[in-house]
Amino acid sequence: YKGWLEVHHIFDFSTYPKLKFEESNLIVLCKTCHDAFHKVYPKNKTNTLENLEFWMDKQYKYRQVLQELLL
Repeated sequence: YKGWLEVHHIFDFSTYPKLKFEESNLIVLCKTCHDAFHKVYPKNKTNTLENLEFWMDKQYKYRQVLQELLL
């Protein structure tokens, strides 16, 4: 079932390179969900935690960790 799951960077690594491999900045989505997210929030734009939370309609579990890393 290769390709069913994909890793999404909550804060895109082109804008936030120090978060590229930070586990709290990664979330696993099925390919269908990942594609749907990027239809609303294109890959060539800055992605944020707020985008993800709005799209999921809930608060991200590691929100505080990510916010502290951005300080």
